[in-house]
Order: sequence, then structure tokens, then C-alpha cells
Amino acid sequence: KFRINSEMTNIPDSLCWNYTGLNYFYDNNDSKTLSSITKIGKATFAKCTGLFHSVTSQFPNLEEIGESAFEECGDSFILSRFPKVKKIGNKAFKNSKVYKMNQMGFADLTTIGDEAFAGCTNLEIIHIPSKVTKIGTDAFKNDTKVTELIWDAANYALEDPLESVRQNIETVTIGEDATTIPTQLLYQSKIKKLTIPEKVETVGYYSFASCTSLDSVIVLTNADKTSDNMPFTGNSKMKKVIYKGEATSIPDHMFSGAAVENIVWGNVNTIGEYAFENTAFKTLTFNNIQVIADNAFSGLSNLKEINISGEVPAITSKSFENTTGVTTIKASCTTIDVVKADANWKAVCANIQASDTKYTKSYLENLMGYNKTPYYEYWQWSFNCSIEIVNDLDCEGNVTLKCIPDEGYKFAYWRADGNKTNPRDFDLSKWDAWYLGGLCYNDANIYQTNFTVEPEGAGALKITNQYGHNRNDQKFLAINTDAEEAYLTPLESNGWYKFKEWKVDGMYSAMPYESYDNPGTYSMYLMVMENIGMGDEIDPETGMPIPSEPTYEPQFDPNMKAVFEIKDIDVTVENCSDENGTVEVSEVNTKVGSTVTLTATPKEGFMFDKWSDGSTDATRTLEIVPAILTEHRITGIDMESGDMLYDDFPVDMGGGSLEVYHSESSYFVQL
Repeated sequence: KFRINSEMTNIPDSLCWNYTGLNYFYDNNDSKTLSSITKIGKATFAKCTGLFHSVTSQFPNLEEIGESAFEECGDSFILSRFPKVKKIGNKAFKNSKVYKMNQMGFADLTTIGDEAFAGCTNLEIIHIPSKVTKIGTDAFKNDTKVTELIWDAANYALEDPLESVRQNIETVTIGEDATTIPTQLLYQSKIKKLTIPEKVETVGYYSFASCTSLDSVIVLTNADKTSDNMPFTGNSKMKKVIYKGEATSIPDHMFSGAAVENIVWGNVNTIGEYAFENTAFKTLTFNNIQVIADNAFSGLSNLKEINISGEVPAITSKSFENTTGVTTIKASCTTIDVVKADANWKAVCANIQASDTKYTKSYLENLMGYNKTPYYEYWQWSFNCSIEIVNDLDCEGNVTLKCIPDEGYKFAYWRADGNKTNPRDFDLSKWDAWYLGGLCYNDANIYQTNFTVEPEGAGALKITNQYGHNRNDQKFLAINTDAEEAYLTPLESNGWYKFKEWKVDGMYSAMPYESYDNPGTYSMYLMVMENIGMGDEIDPETGMPIPSEPTYEPQFDPNMKAVFEIKDIDVTVENCSDENGTVEVSEVNTKVGSTVTLTATPKEGFMFDKWSDGSTDATRTLEIVPAILTEHRITGIDMESGDMLYDDFPVDMGGGSLEVYHSESSYFVQL
């Protein structure tokens, strides 16, 4: 036992130096609580190896621990109850058996001296209380078992406070009162997780740099102040950052040089300069980010895609400096026009697409790719030209394309439907790659045909090519490499004639294709052969005849005729006598194409005058032909279906009426 006067305030220097058997202190009344003591002197209990951790609870009002006060002493020494200690002197616990600095032990501590805990080889946990403003040189040197740090210091400003021990620390807790994380606090440490609390205002230079085991950081801070510089640089496993607090900005250089490739933005709307310089993002998604400063994402060699959700961030020409691999920027259809109008965003990537539509630039380029590669001639969409995008593709798939003819050629039409508008608006929701191809020609490629109907007016021809579009002007592109194929479909143009056969004067026989909707459809390839003959002039150098100018011979019959014949239609002729005479009809029932004899006989007292058409012959013979009956009352032809369009009203013949009028019906005529 060592008895101390209960009125003493200071325990003198070296008073109990090397008292190896000392366990406890007592006052005059045998009490272990020494409330009067406020200071322990230099080396007072040095080498007191018998002191237990409970001795620390005997000095509830202690304010200062002198130099070497507990050096090389103690057994299982836990510093737990020094609530009023403000200063721990140099070497105060050097080489002692301290193994834990209890989190509640130093409420008022401000200063930790040089080597204060050096050589405490049993020390596992370091707690830096909230009021500490100074940690001396080598304060924890050679403390090889330290793996955990509790950092509560609110306003610590000195650099590298844990230089001698930080490399071994695996777990860190930043206290809720901390406002400043000092420079190099845990530089090159082994920490794996980190949470930065809400009161932190400044994160120091290299404070968590080169922590190669650190894989994620949670940020709760609501501060908008800048970091010193690159606090996380060199963190090769630090993939994720999560902002959970009220932070609205990310300081300059905050995550520069870390391996970040995923971030949860929280309430962040402003990103500072160099904030993510040289990070590992492959895809960036901005959620209501408003401002991105210079070089915020410079040097991102892995970045390929940027997604913009909400507001379009304001960027500068340097916001993505030296970030050259971006292939796609996506924004919603409601903001896509804003992104496309911003030159800075265009500089990041020209491929700006809507994220909520399939009609992207890559989609369009994929369709247009068919125009670039002649898979083989049938699948080559465009000939003698190229296709150019005139304006940007919008969210609904609308785009304007222009067909650019090769030198010496003229635009003919858009290949799939024959449309001749150029440039032309396309709606990709309705068209596929086939419709994006163009065809151009030179004068030698145009061939005029003369497909006709016999007899004239008996029917009509619907002329299309293999792409399905109309060629009734009978002008075809006859190119050796890609001749058009013509489809001739005979159509009824009035109700009296039907298609009979094809009449061919050329080299090909008329064989209609039975496989088409209209079994009379005739198909031919409109090939033109170039013939070059030998002229009469002789080349003086070669002695050979000089070739004549080439001629072009069609390999098809350009004068194909569709022959029609009168249908087998029954006609009923009704006597239309007047009250002063009668008419005899040679046949009551006959057919179109036959003749009928009419004889007019006046009643007694009357003379025959004339027929209603002016004829004065009392007996006359008429041929029943469509010209008499119809006056060509067909109103037109539906060019898609090929069906005739009929007049819904009877035909006035000037002396009778056609009561039923349809191509497949019997006809009733009153004369």
C-alpha cells in the first residue's frame, strides 16, 4: 500500500519510481478514491509493474499526466477513467502494458505527447477523443497490435497524426463530432469500410489514400466545403461511393485517382473540379445533377456510356477532358433535345440517344448498314448513291434522310416504294431497312416500254416492279447489275371485258404467272444488253477496226399487250313501243356481241317517223356492244388491290337505263 495525504493535489516526480509491488493508492482514511489529485508528476509511477488497470479509476479529478508517469508499468493496463485529464505528457505510457484506450476514458483530453504510447505492444484500440488538438511525434510508435481506430477529434488540424501505426489499422470509426479529417490520417492503412459522418467539413490530403483494401465509402456529410486534395487516390479496390446525407456538392479532387465505378448520388447536384479524375467508371448515370465543373471526369479511359436522368447537367468544354471512349449518351425523350442542343455534350459524344425509346442512332445505323455492305446484289439496298442523315433521329423514330447520287448519276427514287421525294422524312416505326435504300441512274439506264391493252379501252394494266411500287409511267431502270423486274397485272376497266391472253411480238412467250393473286400477272426481267460492234474505220496503230458506239438491246418484249375479250353476259331487250305503233324484236334474249333486229310498225292512220337516236329506217339491225350499254361508267381502279371502282347510279342512255351494273351480273337494258 501507498498512503497519500488526502489534501495533496500533485504527486511529486519519481515518487514511486520502480515500486514493483505497488498495487493501489490510499488516502488517510484508507479510501482508494483520491479526489484531490489533479497532477501526476514526471516518472512518478515508472516501472511500477504491479499496477492494475483499476488504478486509473482512483483519480477522478486528474488533469495532467506527467512525462513518463506510467512508463514501463502495469499489467493488463486499461485506460478507462480519466474524465478530466487534459494532457498526457511525453512517454507517459511508453512501453507499458496498456492494451486499450477506452472510448469513454478521456472526455477532456486535448494533448497527447511525443511517444506517449510508444512501445505499448499490447495496445489494440486507439481512441482519440473529441477535444484532442495535438498528437505528438511517434505517439504510438511500435504499437504493432493496433488494428482499430476510433477518431472523435472534432477540429484536429495537424498532419499525419498516426504515422507510426496507421499502416496496420483495419477498422475505423469516425465519430459524430468530427468536423475535420486530418492529412494522411489513415494513408496506406488496411481499412475495408469507411463512413464519413455528417459534421465532417474537410477531408484532408491523402487522408485515406492507397488504402488498397478499402472497397466502399458511405458519405453522410452535408458539408459543401472542398477537400484538401485526393483523399482517396490510389485505392484500387474502392469501387463504390454512397451519398446518404444531405450533401449537395462533391468537393474538388474528392475521389480523384480512386477505382470508383459506381456511385449513389443522394442529394448531390454539383460535382467539383477533378472530383472523379482518373476513376474507373464504365457507365455514369446522373440523377438530377445540375453542375459538373472543369475536369470533374477527366481521364476516364473506361467510360463508354452516360445516362442522364432528370435535369441535364451544365458542363464546360473541360468537364470530360481526355475522356475519349464515350460511345453513347442517353437521355429521356423529355430532355433529349436539350442535350442535343448543348455543344459541350456533343463534344463528349455525338451519339446522343433517347433512353426510353428503341429508336436510337445505333438502331438507325444498323438499318443503314445494309446500304454499305453489298451482301450480294439482291440484298444491296442502294445503288449508285449513298444515304445521309439530314437531321437527328427523334424519340418516336422520325428522321430525315437524303440520297446522295454518285458522280454522273441522278436520284431516281427510294427503292422500296418508288417515292421520289429527296430529302425524305421517314418514320422508323413503319419502315424497315428495305425502305432506306435509294437508287440512282444515268441517262443510259432509263428504258421506256410500251405495254398496252387490246382492244383499246377494254381493260387496264397495273404495272409494278419487284419492290412493289408503281411503274405505270413505264419508265424502268434497266441496269446490267440490277435490272428491275416488271409485273404486269391485267385489270378490268369496265364490266364487259375480261382478260384473255398476253400477246407477245418479241422473243419471249407470254406465260402468265399463276402464283400471283391475279392469275393473269406476267413477270419479266427488264435486262438491257450492251452491244459494241466493229465499225468501218481502222485503227492505224493496231490495224484493227475501231469499235462502234455501243447500242443497247432489250432482252424482253417492250410492246407486250394484254388482250381482253367480251364476257359471256346475257342481255334482255324489252319492247319500248309508243301508243301509236309497235316494235317487233327478232330475239327477246340475247348476249353481248350478238345482233338484234328491230321493226317499227305504225298503227292504222299513222306513219313511222324515227327512232329515238334519229334513225329513220323502220327496220334496223343493232349489234349489242358495251359502247351502247355502258358509256364507260367505271370511276377508277384501286391501284393497291386492283379492284374496279363502280358508279353507284344507273347509266342514262338517252332512251333507256341500265338498271343493274356490275361486272359479274346479267344486264337489263330498256330501249
